[in-house]
Amino acid sequence: MVINTDADVIRVIRQNPRLIFEALSDDKELLDEVRRLVMTEDVLALPGRFSEMQETQNEMLADIRQLIVTQNRMLAEMEESSRRHDRSEAVQNELLTKHDQMLETQNRMLETQNRMLETQNQMFGTQDQMLGTQDRMIETQNRMLDMIKDLSDTVGHLVGSDLERKLAIKLPTRLEGRFGGRNLETLVYQDRSRPVTPGFRAKLDDAVSNGIITQAQRARILDTDMIVQATRDDSETVYFAIEASSAINEDDIDRAMASAEVLRAMSEREAEPIVVGYSVHAVVRNYNRDPHGNQKAAIVTLDR
Repeated sequence: MVINTDADVIRVIRQNPRLIFEALSDDKELLDEVRRLVMTEDVLALPGRFSEMQETQNEMLADIRQLIVTQNRMLAEMEESSRRHDRSEAVQNELLTKHDQMLETQNRMLETQNRMLETQNQMFGTQDQMLGTQDRMIETQNRMLDMIKDLSDTVGHLVGSDLERKLAIKLPTRLEGRFGGRNLETLVYQDRSRPVTPGFRAKLDDAVSNGIITQAQRARILDTDMIVQATRDDSETVYFAIEASSAINEDDIDRAMASAEVLRAMSEREAEPIVVGYSVHAVVRNYNRDPHGNQKAAIVTLDR
């Protein structure tokens, strides 16, 4: 696929929106550029500023611990001096000196505490800025996700309509050539212009009334993308339970198998599960194998 213009890029993204996420996850430079555009330099610098303020606070706490140790040692010395010396003028002067030192130490502690309070206030202000920035980033991310969802829904609708058109055109030939079906009759088709045939709906209702299938199984049949009745060369009637998806997945296989099982129960006829789409992953192909290596459902891929 050649990409020459912006319109070509948009067309590629619409065809496969997952390219946006793959590009971001695989290209570190592109991811860094997106971050640079979303986050300002001030915001990017916040973690470093926060670390510096945390380091300063730790240093202040260490100073306070040292001052407390010094104060405790000085108190012990004062008590020891009081016990060992008489109440002489020299001793009193020494005690007064130590008392002055204690007051000075307490003043330094108060100054340190004030600086700590200022640092904490700065940290709280920085945290408020970070929270505000984070809220704005989350709001921007939510808007981007909404835009991507809208784009995915639009692209999915377009791809689904195209698949339904090709299913109606190409599938009959595939059923005749690959599966040997003749005299094809569409009984269920998920298209408002082509509802469930009245005769087949009556058969479903009779099967429920007679206890052959449940209401849930009846709903499974009516939710099947397409059910086709055909005859083979041996004139035996066969049903095809068909599920269609742009990218075939495990759920498509399970739904087709469940519909085929209900058709066998209500008609005692052969019923084949078929899944149709544009692509199928190797993991899905492995899932489609039973313990004996046989396919659970036939896989039909169509060209886009």
